[in-house]
Amino acid sequence: YIGDITHKGERYRGEHEAIIDREIWERVQSQLQSNAVSRGSSTNSKSRSQLTGLLFDAEGHRMVPSHASKAGQRYRYYVSRPPEEKAADASSAWRLPAPTIESLVVRETCQLLKDSPRLSDALNLTQLPTNRLKEIFSHAEELEVRLRDSGPGEQPVLLEDMIDRIVVRPGSICISYPFEKLRSLIGVSAEEGDPTVEAHFSLEVSIQFKRRGIEMKLVLGSEREPQPRPDPVLIKAIAQGHGW
Repeated sequence: YIGDITHKGERYRGEHEAIIDREIWERVQSQLQSNAVSRGSSTNSKSRSQLTGLLFDAEGHRMVPSHASKAGQRYRYYVSRPPEEKAADASSAWRLPAPTIESLVVRETCQLLKDSPRLSDALNLTQLPTNRLKEIFSHAEELEVRLRDSGPGEQPVLLEDMIDRIVVRPGSICISYPFEKLRSLIGVSAEEGDPTVEAHFSLEVSIQFKRRGIEMKLVLGSEREPQPRPDPVLIKAIAQGHGW
């Protein structure tokens, strides 16, 4: 491109004519390097852990992103991080599959935003005029669509704006939403609705866990749970097994 050749790791001036100015070449290389760093960052990664900083176990320990690789496949988890003095005791540690709990939190939050009566009760909006409620519920539905359809870069930001804390307990997951912040996100002014002494309201989601060693498997009992999707690779393997 710039008229150089390389030999044994060294660059030399070649005999061919350059087709790109060296200054442009250097700018492009700088841009490519910047893009490579950006693509590898957690903000743009498709596998970014969306609940980082929000998730805690029943003991109050923060749950941090982790991953494991098997047969070329990368599996993401959230694992408990107890204080150093308790690190040796793994009996109460949690290890949850990240995609399952992330989809659960997004789904339950979207359901809340779409459920007008439930949202009205949770945010103390029942005293507002009907026409004003329609405007607010319309904003809530727009926020639900934005959360549901957002990409891997935007969704964690939206969740961080809407959620204060998620606590995983045996039998349930508790999602805590900041009261005034969520009201503001759907267009409710500070003067509207009944005042409340509570800074948050919580959504309790019943769920079952099955422990396999240190890892927890989530068993969702909600009727809103999406239907399983067929795995074509597994189906093909089973078919081949029957053929053999």
